[in-house]
Amino acid sequence: MSITVKISLTETSQVIEHEAKNTYTKGPFFCVYAVDGTVFKYPVANVWRVAEQYGDSGRPQS
Repeated sequence: MSITVKISLTETSQVIEHEAKNTYTKGPFFCVYAVDGTVFKYPVANVWRVAEQYGDSGRPQS
């Protein structure tokens, strides 16, 4: 299962998008653990908005 994570930073006009396994904070960083094992770290002070879109896990298939 993956999560679509969209990050808006205070000083950028483009949204940064990742396919992730997980997100978490570690000290002053918001971390995105990507599907390929890469960890992207963004200073929390620079993060304006985060949107996480989860799949339809647990919902019956029609």
